[in-house]
Amino acid sequence: TSGRLVGDAFAGGVECDQLAFRSDDVDWQIWISKGAEKLPVKYVITTKWVTGAPQYSLRFSNWKAGGVDAKLFSFKAPANAKKLERIDSDEVGELMLEGSK
Repeated sequence: TSGRLVGDAFAGGVECDQLAFRSDDVDWQIWISKGAEKLPVKYVITTKWVTGAPQYSLRFSNWKAGGVDAKLFSFKAPANAKKLERIDSDEVGELMLEGSK
């Protein structure tokens, strides 16, 4: 894997530092705001091992940095909940059909 600072850039109207990274299977770029809080603004992933090398792009906005209530990350199953067995998937998230392995 290699990476480099591309330089100054704008993403979503925000002045950012753009960084780019490369590996055998995936290239990705991230734009990080230059403000007091260094927050991600944009993220682009290029999946080179998939036909056509599709790109996935994410934009982040309206960050509300600060404390997060721990209750948001706790789970209490309803009384009538049933536990499901895990289903295997391949690298791109396709469900495997029984007997297809």
